[in-house]
Amino acid sequence: MMEWPLLSRIVNGLLWRVAWRTETLFVRAGPLAIDPPNPLGFELVRLGRERTRGLEIAETAMVRAGEQPELVRQRIEHGDDFFGWESNGSVACFLWVTYRNRVTSGVRMLEADNRAFLFNGYTLPEFRGQGLYPQLFLHVRRHLMLEQRTEVVGEVNVRNTSSRRGIEKAGLKEVGRCSSITFFRRWEFALSKEMLDDSVPRLF
Repeated sequence: MMEWPLLSRIVNGLLWRVAWRTETLFVRAGPLAIDPPNPLGFELVRLGRERTRGLEIAETAMVRAGEQPELVRQRIEHGDDFFGWESNGSVACFLWVTYRNRVTSGVRMLEADNRAFLFNGYTLPEFRGQGLYPQLFLHVRRHLMLEQRTEVVGEVNVRNTSSRRGIEKAGLKEVGRCSSITFFRRWEFALSKEMLDDSVPRLF
């Protein structure tokens, strides 16, 4: 007869493949009034509808992050922007920005003329520990502010402590929380959601 601990692990493994629960924190920041310096040896690259030259470096970075390269063109066609730190022709750290139709953790985010949504941030393993992630957030905040996008909103998994530290260093504060469940790695539904700071505009 199969022992209970082994059976329990098998059942939990099967359940994880069918459905799993996620706790997401929503973070927010207002305008950034200063021009932050570039990290030494890196240049900021921005790609979007008006800046499509060099999409290959974004596709390469996405593949290294475990993403599908075709997402780059799909997102740019949607109107999203790609920001990253470039060094010697390759991207070391990147972050995506969208302005509409943002759905995450089973929640549709509320849009506003001055609001932008940050998502899918990643630092390549060999460039970690250099503070590139929070510095990229700061530069994105500054660029968007100059375009009258004075509010940036992002999200992070509660368990992702390294990303939470980087986001905090970039001046983003936790203002909302959502619990969601995902079925078969495809369908995601919000179980609960709440604002943690009543002094900020509603996000969802």
